[in-house]
Amino acid sequence: MIYFDGRVVETFPGTQFGVEIKRRNDLPSLMIKCSLKPSLIKRRVMVIKGDEVKVEINPEEMANTPIRGTIVERLYIPPVYNKPLK
Repeated sequence: MIYFDGRVVETFPGTQFGVEIKRRNDLPSLMIKCSLKPSLIKRRVMVIKGDEVKVEINPEEMANTPIRGTIVERLYIPPVYNKPLK
């Protein structure tokens, strides 16, 4: 399996998401249609638009035109506070 970090840009019915993966060397970004890993569904992990996620892709799927992957982890991004905490 190949792992990428990406950002959720679209949500589809069910547990399907559109994930954008940025590439290096000024190459255009990839849009991948992903589903959630069953363990994330079981634990009721919420994935929403704008979340950073880790995606796994089978190398054999890279040859197909609509690349499909699986979201295996939701990456934690600490919140940004505008006011200092007291």
